[in-house]
This record gives sequence, structure tokens and C-alpha cells, in this order.
Amino acid sequence: ATAEYSVVVTRNIEISSENKYATCMLPYDAFIPNGLEVYECASMDGDCLILTEVSSIEANIPYILYAPNGITHTFTDKPQDTSVNFITKGYLTGIALEPFTQVFSSSDYVMQKQEEEIKFYNAGGLKLTIPAGKCYLSLTQNSNVKAYRLDRVTGIESVVDVENKDYTVYDLMGRRVKNPTK
Repeated sequence: ATAEYSVVVTRNIEISSENKYATCMLPYDAFIPNGLEVYECASMDGDCLILTEVSSIEANIPYILYAPNGITHTFTDKPQDTSVNFITKGYLTGIALEPFTQVFSSSDYVMQKQEEEIKFYNAGGLKLTIPAGKCYLSLTQNSNVKAYRLDRVTGIESVVDVENKDYTVYDLMGRRVKNPTK
């Protein structure tokens, strides 16, 4: 049963400069502090999770956090909805207000550092507790993948010199540019 929350809920985020990644789900909307990037995970390519950056934190949405230089930050506010403790969006399941303990299936993965790399490693058969405010990777079907690596979509990947070449050029809104200029 979910407890009644009439007071604020505090979530402490501590990401070391060595690890750089964490998961988070807040029970309220929040601004993203400087030094932190926030990503959703709605697609994958083989053993790679494709992370798409967002510009704000929405209540009860599971996210992957990235802090290239590490960060310590405290979020505090009153929960917007206390009726649901588990929320899945894309491939992530977040735990809202109460810790969650279960024996995980072979289609579930938890973020951890093994072999000097942060990835989502298979948790099949393990009895684990996911703390409130944290997330795990939950696939709809079993996978033979031992671990999923993270790939942040950061925008423009390369620049091509189009002068004297036959290319179709698009602007940042995805519209075709008929007469490109320097």
C-alpha cells in the first residue's frame, strides 16, 4: 500500500565524476540544474540504449541522468500523484514513492558498474530492492544480452562541406533548404 504523502518528498542525487550516470524518477516536476543532463530511453539498437535528451523533468517519468563532472543536488517538492508506485515509459520503469523488492526476470536490467563501465546489467533471478526515486530497464521480452550500454543522442554528429557537391540540405527544423549559403 502506498503511504499518504501530505508533506514534501526529498530526492538526493549524487553522481560521481567517475560514474557519470544514474537513474531518477521524481514525483513532481522539476528544473534541471546546471551540470546535469536528463534523458529518456525509448529506443535501442542491438545492445545499445538510445537516450534522448529532455529539457525538463516531468513528474513520474523515469529518466537516466548524466553528469560529466559529477553532481550532488537535492530536489524537494510535494508529490503530484500518490496513487501509482510503478511507472513504465519507453524501456524504463521508475519507482515513485515506496521501495520495490522482487525477484527480477531475465528481461529486467539494473544500472551498475562492472568491468569499469556503467551499463544496465541483467538482473534475472536476483532478489533486489529498487529504492524510491530510482529506475530499472524492463524489456517486454527476454533478451540474450548480458548488458545494455548507453548512447546519448547529443545532436549534430558531423558537418559536411557541401560546396560544389550535390547534397540535399536541411535546416535544424528539418525543412529542406533550396539555396544554402555559408
